[in-house]
Amino acid sequence: MKKGIFLIFIFSIVFSSLSFLPSALSQSNEGALSLQVSIFTDGSTYLQGSATVDPLLPVKYSNGTISGVTSKLTNKQGEEWQFTLKTQNAFNEFNARFVLPANAKLITESVKSGSIPLVYTQGKSLVIEVSGLQQPLDLTFSYELAESQNGTASFPVFWIYIIAILIAVAIVFFILRKKKTRTGRQRKSNKRGKKSREIAQDTKSGKEKEPLTDFRKKFNTLKQTLNEREIKTVEGLIELGGKAKQNQLQKFTAIPKAAFSRHIATLEAKGLISKKSLGRVNLIQVRVE
Repeated sequence: MKKGIFLIFIFSIVFSSLSFLPSALSQSNEGALSLQVSIFTDGSTYLQGSATVDPLLPVKYSNGTISGVTSKLTNKQGEEWQFTLKTQNAFNEFNARFVLPANAKLITESVKSGSIPLVYTQGKSLVIEVSGLQQPLDLTFSYELAESQNGTASFPVFWIYIIAILIAVAIVFFILRKKKTRTGRQRKSNKRGKKSREIAQDTKSGKEKEPLTDFRKKFNTLKQTLNEREIKTVEGLIELGGKAKQNQLQKFTAIPKAAFSRHIATLEAKGLISKKSLGRVNLIQVRVE
């Protein structure tokens, strides 16, 4: 009888071991999962990672790689967003990292997970990490966005940018218009100045032209009494405007200096020119009277 009881005990141990083996093999077949989830302000999420078997997530899985964007993991009620991710199967080992939008506020009481979550700050974002063994990945939490990230708050910011651009355009337009006006005024001023100078020059020319005209009449009357060089000297003086320095007139007519001085004296004696001493040089000019 003792031998029968012993055999029954041995058979029960073997049967329990055989019944436990499929369950253990089933869990080990799920392999490992490594996942990072980035949550955006519009509720969409970007998943990337790796798994030895398909975790059946709402994104693409190919050759052990998880990658894709989905909006199926979040939903919004008022100003509060809720995130939920749960795999259908258990994993031998998993590690997952969830990055919330910048400046988002986590509702601590809402965090629910099959394993103890680790919450910390990275830059301006909150990060939640969970890991586990021989269990599915299961995480739920709620959060709120910062006011500057809500659609109602970003609307005034948009208009601020528009107003700033319009102000900048108006300033540039005003500067260009002012510059154009200044240029126009400068051109008008230059035209007036040029016209004034032309009028003054015409007046001066008119005043100078009248004595030379009278002098030409006088010169034509006495021309027959002059020799070739004397005529050349008077005509050169007329071309120089009716007056010139003696050395300038001598170079203009190309008459030798010694002879030129005698011609000047002769023309002065005949009343055609006058000579005025200016220090070391003499000023020669036509004589109308």
